[in-house]
Amino acid sequence: NRSSSSEASTRQLHIGVRCSRLTFQIQTAIWPYFNRPTCCVSVAGIVCGSSVGKIYSCGFEHTNNEGESIVCSYALCETHCRQTFWDLLFCSTLTPLRQLKKNGIIWLGCVAMVAAAGAAYTPFIKTALMIVGCHPYYQCEFENCWAYIDQKFALAAFLSIAVLILFGIGYPMALFLILRQRKSLLETTLGLPEYSERYADNGHIRPEEWQRFVLTDVSALSGQYRGLTYKWIYFPPILVLLKIFPLLPAVLMEPRTYIG
Repeated sequence: NRSSSSEASTRQLHIGVRCSRLTFQIQTAIWPYFNRPTCCVSVAGIVCGSSVGKIYSCGFEHTNNEGESIVCSYALCETHCRQTFWDLLFCSTLTPLRQLKKNGIIWLGCVAMVAAAGAAYTPFIKTALMIVGCHPYYQCEFENCWAYIDQKFALAAFLSIAVLILFGIGYPMALFLILRQRKSLLETTLGLPEYSERYADNGHIRPEEWQRFVLTDVSALSGQYRGLTYKWIYFPPILVLLKIFPLLPAVLMEPRTYIG
């Protein structure tokens, strides 16, 4: 009996190893609140039941005979997950696809916009500064520059100044305002008197609560502060502005050689 029980436990340990529907998510003590996956591995009659950390879950939705929507509750914790390298690779690919299905196409669009804004910031600002500063690179295109403003240069200068104001200053300013609003909401919500400073000390969020928030935040801006502490939440807009300063000497300083 002991041998058969051990074999049954071993089989249960490896159930789901080849399941191609398993995806992982980082769970905390308070998230997710509904439909919380827990490890269903049973060893010697004792169910693991782990629900904190990286949990691999099926989450497959299907409809039963009565027409009710049911979500598969099968899940494995990181300790009991026995997947091969290729299974884990497929799991890593399937996870963002399931996250996209859960959050919707608008979420993907917002994430793409934030990523595109961060990638385009430096080249856009560099080009605008070069045009406004009459850089020799554009001397063939705008020969007289500010000395004689023709229609072509006037349009280019107007668009460049608009980019510098709306994108160069507006983007980090908007990022700062959004982060300040998010910080204010966190402090107001977690610092309520009813919680008796359980989640915050003197209005400042505790580090462990900040980590819980970061792990469960799926917003488009979460990547901006995911690796930062709560005190450094305003660092992303500062870092964006710092990208301008290395460009100024190369773009605006008097060149040593001229074309013409």
